[in-house]
Amino acid sequence: MRDLCISVISVALLVTSSVTVAAGSDPQSRPAIPSAGCGSSVVEPGQHSGTVEVAGVQRTWESMVPSVYDGQTPLPLVVGLHGGSEFHSSELLLALAEEEGFVAAMPRDAYQDWWMVWEPQLPGYDLSLQNPDVAFVDGLIDRLGEELCLDLARVYGTGFCVGAGGLAVLGCVLDDRLAAVASAAIWATDLGEACDTKRPVPTLAIHGTADMDVPYEGGVADRFQDTGMKDGSRVRESAWGQWLMRAMDDPVPDRLAALAERYGCEPGPAIEPLGEAEHYVWACPEGADVELIAHGGGHTWSSITDGRSTEQLVWDFLEQHSLPE
Repeated sequence: MRDLCISVISVALLVTSSVTVAAGSDPQSRPAIPSAGCGSSVVEPGQHSGTVEVAGVQRTWESMVPSVYDGQTPLPLVVGLHGGSEFHSSELLLALAEEEGFVAAMPRDAYQDWWMVWEPQLPGYDLSLQNPDVAFVDGLIDRLGEELCLDLARVYGTGFCVGAGGLAVLGCVLDDRLAAVASAAIWATDLGEACDTKRPVPTLAIHGTADMDVPYEGGVADRFQDTGMKDGSRVRESAWGQWLMRAMDDPVPDRLAALAERYGCEPGPAIEPLGEAEHYVWACPEGADVELIAHGGGHTWSSITDGRSTEQLVWDFLEQHSLPE
């Protein structure tokens, strides 16, 4: 699915705060959990990059440390997962990190597909710390926590398309590390009973009702159903492809509803207008927020809803959450 999530992103950041996106717990209500780098960090504000070897593969990452960083005050961390073949989407997150005063980290997927199963005969995700991509992100959080002064109670994840699929895995495996997650152009949300979390991870999904690559009403886009994918295997000829079609078969609201049900939320979300979009909010136990913003756009990160860019909506949701004490 390397071609599934290619989009051109060229939208200016629009920052407003007139509407609250989520009703999560106040992250300021609990003390920060300072990382090991607090008081000893020598990293200067600005953009940085690095590499690390994971399972014999060199993995790369980029980060933005905002100008407010002083090495003493713990800052939130947002880990952003790009879409397939889509690396420059992270530029918007980098810019927002500077504006909002959080650290942004963009790990790069060596295979461009984020937690996809490479062997066609396998039926799903590897929901374990042995998954090389999970190990990469887990280790990256550790490394950044040693080099920077982070608030480990406010580590978040975001992703676009296949990055959103990867984020679903992170929410399952790293639920003790991620305070909340938010993604756009989702193609997988709830991974079912195999996702055995110790706590619900607050989740926001943003999706375009005109998305032709990941249809809002469900199903795999026609142009992908009979094309060679995954080392030449065709979607309908592999267990992987059959699992993928099952994962995408339900309409997007139903995928969020399944997650809400697993989190113990009440069925039937409240649906309210958010500019020209619709905002679905499930009534959930405290700390288990599940929300969906359905806008009229297509398969792109670069949408504007209620005067706010996607990355701003993501941050408005994430910043309202912290790990429970």
